[in-house]
Amino acid sequence: MPLKTVSLIAAGALLGAVAATLLGAAPAGAPLKDQLASDTVSEVSVQSCETGNNCSGALFTGVAEIIMVVPDLDAAVKKQWEEFGIGPWRIWTLDSSTVKDMKQRGEDKDFAIRIAYTQIGDVNWELIQPLDENSTYAELLREHGEGVHNIVFSVRDYEKARDILQSKDFQLYGGGDWQGVKFAIFDTLGALPVRAEIFHEPDGGDFPPPERVYP
Repeated sequence: MPLKTVSLIAAGALLGAVAATLLGAAPAGAPLKDQLASDTVSEVSVQSCETGNNCSGALFTGVAEIIMVVPDLDAAVKKQWEEFGIGPWRIWTLDSSTVKDMKQRGEDKDFAIRIAYTQIGDVNWELIQPLDENSTYAELLREHGEGVHNIVFSVRDYEKARDILQSKDFQLYGGGDWQGVKFAIFDTLGALPVRAEIFHEPDGGDFPPPERVYP
């Protein structure tokens, strides 16, 4: 092997080792996702989100859920189950009798929806049918037809993440407290190509029992 090539390889290895030491990366040979998610890098990222105007991206720790609006929930879950095997589905109705502190576009506003919830791998998959015209779900369906309403991201600390997003002047697009499950959607369009939702489940908790399961 030419001496020049050997020198370049050695230099690259040395730079990689220095970078790993400085960034606190995972040991060589570790899976790429583990190297990218090193504790040191994550901690620096969180501090950046909390104390600076710019955020390196670690405010969100994962993609938890995709939320879509549909005109007919029962027809949609049936078709997705029959065509793609998506399901089984848990189904609920959310309205002012089950959700506290309901918000739409930053203001107190009651709304009613039906939701169907399942999982595809590690990602939660949710369909929403508006039951009135009071929500952004109804607005999206009316103006654009069925499709993605927002993406739900995991965060380390719900209250802290909510404060950070509000401090950056992202409008509270929707939210509420569904029997202990808190959720807040922010209008992040312009900074992200989607609206971002964050959520918090009570310790050891889960969604309330479903009204029905399909199939």
